[in-house]
Amino acid sequence: MLNGTLFLLFVLFLVYDYRNDSADRLELKRTALKEQSRILLPGIQNRQNPAEIRIYLADTRQQMDETHSDAHVVAAEVDGRFYQSGIAGEDQELVAGRLREAAGTGSHFAEIGGRVFIVGQHEEDAMAVYLAEDFRDVRAAIRADLERHVVGVAIALLCGIVIINGTLWLAFHRPLSLLTGAVAEIGSGKLGVQIEQIGTIEFDVLASAINDMSLTLANVENARSAQMRRARSIQDSLLPTRMRLDGITIAHHFQSTETVGGDYYDLLVLPNGSGLFCIADVSGHGVSAALVAAMVKVCLLNAVERLSDPGEILGFVNRRLTGMDLPEMFVSMVLARLDQDPPGLEFAGAGHPPALLVDGTQRVRELKSEGPVLGILSDFVWTTQRESIAPGDRLLLYTDGVTEASGPRDDLFGLARLREVLLATRNDTPTEAVQRIVERTAEFCEAQTFQDDFTLVLAEFRNAPE
Repeated sequence: MLNGTLFLLFVLFLVYDYRNDSADRLELKRTALKEQSRILLPGIQNRQNPAEIRIYLADTRQQMDETHSDAHVVAAEVDGRFYQSGIAGEDQELVAGRLREAAGTGSHFAEIGGRVFIVGQHEEDAMAVYLAEDFRDVRAAIRADLERHVVGVAIALLCGIVIINGTLWLAFHRPLSLLTGAVAEIGSGKLGVQIEQIGTIEFDVLASAINDMSLTLANVENARSAQMRRARSIQDSLLPTRMRLDGITIAHHFQSTETVGGDYYDLLVLPNGSGLFCIADVSGHGVSAALVAAMVKVCLLNAVERLSDPGEILGFVNRRLTGMDLPEMFVSMVLARLDQDPPGLEFAGAGHPPALLVDGTQRVRELKSEGPVLGILSDFVWTTQRESIAPGDRLLLYTDGVTEASGPRDDLFGLARLREVLLATRNDTPTEAVQRIVERTAEFCEAQTFQDDFTLVLAEFRNAPE
């Protein structure tokens, strides 16, 4: 910060110095040209012959060009006649007019022959002498001097920075290292870190403030963690610990990216004895998603008291959610009901990845159901579809945290790999198969944690419903 401030001041100084130095040098140049014009006047007065005047002007310009390595214009007005040396191929009246204008208006600049000249003039006894120098040469000389000036100032500034930084390092290195180290530890999550006494009043006051902040943050984090543990406990109570249904073996796995998550799954037993499998995914993560998931469960429980058709249940839940007007929150869901008479599986989906059904022929079928996510269109009507089932068939419900698990090269686990693992574990028990899917996904991600809530429900039909 200090070095940056010094550098900024250095740049501002150079800009200010350049502007002032340029103005001063231009004024000096104008004064010098005016003085040189005064010196040339007697030589012109002594040469009344026009040819002698022209020769004098040409010789003078040549001497000045050789001495100063600049392009000059030397001109004079004698008894109403204009003479000049230095501008060839231009109308003499135009040259005379430009020089008079530059000297008379006080601008001291004249554009002649595509070049800009700085002009000095001296007038006496009806005679005027003009001396002009190419402004590009003047500006180049100023720039060269400025470059030398910049180098000198930069060296002085560098020496000053070295001295200042050395002093600061000797006086403040240890205290600042202690303070920044403690702040870095706090920033990394090591709340409650304390700094030892430094030995100077100013730094001890700052260390005490950081210590108080660290303890406060630790207390707040402990309270937050306790609240989140209670929230997780409540969410766990909303999710089934064991899923049981006659004639079906069920395994499930739930893993949230945070303490609580937005995935929800359940098995609801309907009044007629059939089972309704549900899996849902609330947009987002954390507490807000978990709260909406709890609302989804309440809506489902209300729906199954009066409805049994999966499509109608989705419509009921959707109307409740759209009526709540949740800000930027929506829910994807799949409902699958094991129907007893006639035997079969009825299902409907709302913007959720399709369920997978593995039959006895080792074929994996996707149970797709078209429909938007819940919480957007209040009047949408979902259609229930039906699939036949047989003993040994398996139904897999999952959230997109499974198929969208990301590998080290940002590629996704994908539906094809999920189908592959599902077939490879066909002879395993549902519990073993679910565990193998979790392990295979973790191996693909090269991590034990996932970027999204991760939920699986696998049901194997041991006996066809009667």
